[in-house]
Amino acid sequence: MAFVDINGHEIFYQVHSHIGTPFILIMGLGGSSDGWKFQVEEFQKKYSIITPDNRGAGRSAKPDEPYSMAQFADDIAAIFEQEGIDQAIVMGASMGGLIAQEFYHKHPDKVKSLILCCTGVGAGDPEFIMPDPKVLEVLSTVFPEHEKEQRRFLGEYIDIFYHHSYYARNPGILDWMHHKRTTKGQPEYANKRQLESCLTHTPNAPRLKEIKAPTLVIHAEDDIIWPLANAIYLADNIEDAELYIMKDAGHMFFVEKPEEFNKAVLNFLESKLT
Repeated sequence: MAFVDINGHEIFYQVHSHIGTPFILIMGLGGSSDGWKFQVEEFQKKYSIITPDNRGAGRSAKPDEPYSMAQFADDIAAIFEQEGIDQAIVMGASMGGLIAQEFYHKHPDKVKSLILCCTGVGAGDPEFIMPDPKVLEVLSTVFPEHEKEQRRFLGEYIDIFYHHSYYARNPGILDWMHHKRTTKGQPEYANKRQLESCLTHTPNAPRLKEIKAPTLVIHAEDDIIWPLANAIYLADNIEDAELYIMKDAGHMFFVEKPEEFNKAVLNFLESKLT
């Protein structure tokens, strides 16, 4: 475990192995680096895996001030500098995909390959395909005070983040999520700051043509937070990008179907970097 100081704010990250090419995994809105556990287990066999907690989440600083993708990208750059990394594979999920794109635009020479998961050009961009209004309503809802309302809210949260069949196959997720949210959950103000950074992100579509690193766009067919059309747009506008669509999965497909996801990522990297 390590921290890097950015203007008085500490950003947490972990280096899980020192094998092969550095590979940094950037989580999305509200999530911590713990969300990559199924990927770390597999990817660290071949790559030097680094998992940061974004500012506002996990063990990183949570200043109550506006956040931006440029700021998140600068946090990642500081980790590169502290670890002496010249170039790495950069993967981001959801908001993490926006951070990964922003990092590429600021430091294209530092990105060996780009993997964009369940993401798009950003909600502030005219090319962004908006989700159902119910999604934004749930994402913007303040976590309730009483347990009954908390569980109802988390049920709605699971419905939008996971495939409709996931809860039936994993009923324990509600208890797990309730425990996590009530014991070490993200502060409401920090979640709001992260969400605002997504909704106000500078239009990104015109810059997609600038991406030259080997890029994999991976998305779930049934993602209702970032509808599939967002991934198709990315793949169509990034030079030589490959698109992999996962069936019967939702926004959190890397948790729902880790074996398929991991295989798709590793096969892509093997084909492009060897």
